[in-house]
Amino acid sequence: MFTLFGQAQSNHHIWRKIGMQLFVGLQFKAATQDALGHIEKVAQFMSYYGLAVNILSFLFALIGSSFFIRRFGLKISLITYPSVLAVLVLCTWFASGALMAFFIAMAVIKGLSYALNNPCKEIMYIPTSSDIKFKAKSWIDVQGGRSAKAIGGACYSLASKLGSLSAYGSIISLGIIGAWIPVAWYVGKTNQKMVEENKIVE
Repeated sequence: MFTLFGQAQSNHHIWRKIGMQLFVGLQFKAATQDALGHIEKVAQFMSYYGLAVNILSFLFALIGSSFFIRRFGLKISLITYPSVLAVLVLCTWFASGALMAFFIAMAVIKGLSYALNNPCKEIMYIPTSSDIKFKAKSWIDVQGGRSAKAIGGACYSLASKLGSLSAYGSIISLGIIGAWIPVAWYVGKTNQKMVEENKIVE
C-alpha cells in the first residue's frame, strides 16, 4: 500500500503522537491531578494552560515558523521538534515532575507542534500523488492514531506500576524520542532528494 517513504512518514507521525500528545501529556495530567486534586482548580489550571499554548503557537507561527523552515530546511525542522522534546523531558525529570515544569514543557511542546511540526507534516505530502496522500492520511489518522494511543497507554501503565512515573516515564519518553529522530531524519532527507529530483511517490 505504501512505499518505504510513505511508511516512514506514517512512523514519524506515530512516534510524534506517542512521544508528545499521549505519554508526556498523560504525565502532565497526572501531575496536575496530584498537585491540585479539586476538579475546579484543575479546570482553572488547564484553562491557563490552553491560553499559554495559544499564545506560544501564535508567536511561533508569527515570528519563526516559515523563517526556520526556509532557513534550515525540512530535514533539520523535522528533527528539531523531537530534539526540543528530549530537552524538555530531561528538564521535567530533573525538576522531579514539578507541576510548573510540566506546564512550561507542555505549552512549548504543543506550541511547537502547531507552529513547526504540523507545517512540516503537510510539506512532506508535497512529493506524493493524491492517492498516496489520501491513503497515508487515512491510515495515520485511524490506525496509526489508535495504535499510538494503545502504546502510549501501555507505557504509562508500565511506568506507573514501576513506582515512579516521573523517572520511568522520562526514560520511556527518551527511548521513544531516540527511535523517532532517525525516522524524522530519513523522512526529511528522502523528501529533500525527491523534491530536488522532481519525483512523485505513487
